[in-house]
Amino acid sequence: MTIPAGGQFMILKALFGHWQRHKIQFITLITGLAAATALWTGVQALNSHARTSYAKAAAAVTETQRAAFEAPGGGLFDDAAFASLRRAGFNVVPILSGTLSTNGVSISLTGVDPLTFGGNKGGSFKVPSASAMTNFLIPPGILYTAPQSLESLERVLLQIEVARRPLVQSAQGIVEGTAIGDIAIVQRLLGRVGLLTRLLVPEGDTRTAGDLPAPWDRKLVRVEPAKTIDIAGLTESFHLNLSAFGLLCFLVGLFIVYSAVGLALEARIPSIRTLRVCGVSRRRLIALMAIELTLIATLAGLIGVIIGYGIATALLPDVAASLRGLYGAQLNDDLVLDATCWLGGVGISIVGALAAAFGSFLKVSRLPLLAAQGGDAWQASHAKGLLFKGFLAVVCFMASGMFYYLGTGLIAAFLLMASLLLGAAFILPVFLATCLLVGAHFSHEPMSQWFWADCRKQLSGLSLALMALLLALGTNIGVGSMVEGFRLTFTSFLDERLAAEVYVYAPDASTGVAIENWLSQHEHVTAVLPIWRASSRVNGMQVGVTGFQDHVSFRDTWHFLEASPTVWEDVKSGTSVLINEQLARRQGLIVGDSINLDVDTGLFTASIAGIYADYGNATGAVRATLDVLALYWPRAERRRLGVRVAKDTDKLITDLKTEFALSNSQVTNQATLKAYSNTVFEKTFTITSVLSTLTLGVAGIAMLTSLLTLANGRLLEIAPIWGMGVPRRTLSNLEFLKTLFLALLTAVAAVPLGIAVTWCLVAVVNVEAFGWRLPMYVFPMQWLQLVALGIGTAMLASIYPALKLIRTPPAQLAKVFANEH
Repeated sequence: MTIPAGGQFMILKALFGHWQRHKIQFITLITGLAAATALWTGVQALNSHARTSYAKAAAAVTETQRAAFEAPGGGLFDDAAFASLRRAGFNVVPILSGTLSTNGVSISLTGVDPLTFGGNKGGSFKVPSASAMTNFLIPPGILYTAPQSLESLERVLLQIEVARRPLVQSAQGIVEGTAIGDIAIVQRLLGRVGLLTRLLVPEGDTRTAGDLPAPWDRKLVRVEPAKTIDIAGLTESFHLNLSAFGLLCFLVGLFIVYSAVGLALEARIPSIRTLRVCGVSRRRLIALMAIELTLIATLAGLIGVIIGYGIATALLPDVAASLRGLYGAQLNDDLVLDATCWLGGVGISIVGALAAAFGSFLKVSRLPLLAAQGGDAWQASHAKGLLFKGFLAVVCFMASGMFYYLGTGLIAAFLLMASLLLGAAFILPVFLATCLLVGAHFSHEPMSQWFWADCRKQLSGLSLALMALLLALGTNIGVGSMVEGFRLTFTSFLDERLAAEVYVYAPDASTGVAIENWLSQHEHVTAVLPIWRASSRVNGMQVGVTGFQDHVSFRDTWHFLEASPTVWEDVKSGTSVLINEQLARRQGLIVGDSINLDVDTGLFTASIAGIYADYGNATGAVRATLDVLALYWPRAERRRLGVRVAKDTDKLITDLKTEFALSNSQVTNQATLKAYSNTVFEKTFTITSVLSTLTLGVAGIAMLTSLLTLANGRLLEIAPIWGMGVPRRTLSNLEFLKTLFLALLTAVAAVPLGIAVTWCLVAVVNVEAFGWRLPMYVFPMQWLQLVALGIGTAMLASIYPALKLIRTPPAQLAKVFANEH
């Protein structure tokens, strides 16, 4: 029989009529979809915004993208070299770089010659047009900076007298925190008139310093461009972690949707039976129900995107601080939801809703017309459902073992954890049903037997909410233990590595030598520890090389993951080096192996004397003595110093700044550096803590909505017990205790799941993401707090349904006996 279009509209109207009669179920469905979509959209908006910022940063100008002639050690040299090299046929571009600071605000200034810099192909910044060239060249000149750096630059320039203060304009294509101006203007601002920091070499020009005219062939060296770091690639593990959390939140939200759709379908079986009797085919009915759910999911998706934008906006400062502190990646603060976010949010809401409803649609397709007798048709299959969930749990646990033993990479690590979480969720109803059967076995009083039997009956309706609670608690325990363990490790790590009381970063190598000599004569300084930096490659892998001076500060504080018995003597001999855990894991190296490092003269081969933990570093690193760097990396950066101070550290810092005109960023107190590092640490894990809390909140909503949805149907089961003389308050207390007992069992089951999640994070995910493994700690008090929090969540969700039962009029309970039930 063909149903006209108007008839299909009437069927849809009849289907929507269910939601008008059951507003709580409708609110439950909207809440679940909106919560799932909001958390997923918020995370994706953050990731998309970060990647857009990386793309902008990659296009921004940076003079280090080209080879240059510099003074040995990175010092300043006479700008007469520019004219001399130009006359000799070298099309070099003069550059002067420096930092201007005041009151803790610093801006990196870059002076360029606009006539020669115009050929730079390294970035998107373009020198001024001819009409603006006059203002750019003639004092006080113009400084161009990124739009987000305008305020900082203006604050820094307040220290310059008004007559010499240049104008400030924003321009695209400039890295945040930097400013570009004419080289003569910048020389005056920095107090370096007649000096340069580098001469950029044209692309394709391979001539070396030996080809330069005298005396510059002895005064300058050729420095190849620094290897650019792919920030997007480096931070991919960070974003993958966010995506994993977003997906987990989304799945927990879908538990609400699955439960709401299933319970709603159970309640509307009489309507489905009526429509089927009226001639509506199963296929058409399922199609119209899918259309109905799609329309609801679209509305919920739009709400979720709006909420997700609010979540992303609230989390953006902490994400930006984390990426800036960990990787030096800069994020803009102009978060915008484009069409992709809107369409993606609504799309994921629709897909999630249809996926959650698939099982219900399947049941409708298989339900015989005359067998639709209400909720009992569904309850009868509960035991069979438990067996199926147990089978799925076994499959998931087997899959987790397969991913652990056979999988490689970060995706396999997350699949391992996901299969473990899903397996635990599927096994939970089996575990709860077993506990309830054991409780019933030891019960003999009629009311206690009814209590256990009714718990088993309610389990089918509450199992999804309890599964969501299990995932939320397990994730909170896992993430919380990982973060707390990392905090203990990180604090110890900082105490080990930041042994010196003061750290100095000289503006250039010559100033560094002067500072070192001055410090050596200071009465309160017990040791000056130079820190040299260079870069190299090991089997094609970029690594950082650090030179250090053999001193008790290192011997007494450093701990190794693996080391030779004579590690310090081996390193001091110059034939051995130390490597970090990241390099050891990625290259498959152990103590005693040989390592080949690329140097200017070929290869430097050394044995590995020790492997050390390098938490927070995403790249490989090598440490050797200063003598080794002086021999194999003569052009290593020599601008950093660690200073051991006996007393009056603050006075030493003040004297040092005054003597050498150093800014706050160039002289750092150890305590300040530790405080900054701990701040970065806290901000790094703020977002994971927030998402974990939101996941627990969504689980609480799932519990509340399930109880509210079940509340109406409970009257049919409560009324006979009330009719036997049991007071409503007693029945309400028993209902309250049932929920708390099931939540308690779920919270207890969450503890081993949380331990397993902790292990996955520290031993598998972290190793695949960053190349280093954290020690695993357990925190029993944290478990007790989260168990209490889970029970508290269930308690809050149970209060309203319990009060509703107490306030149910006796007449309404008595009406149950007037029906056929």
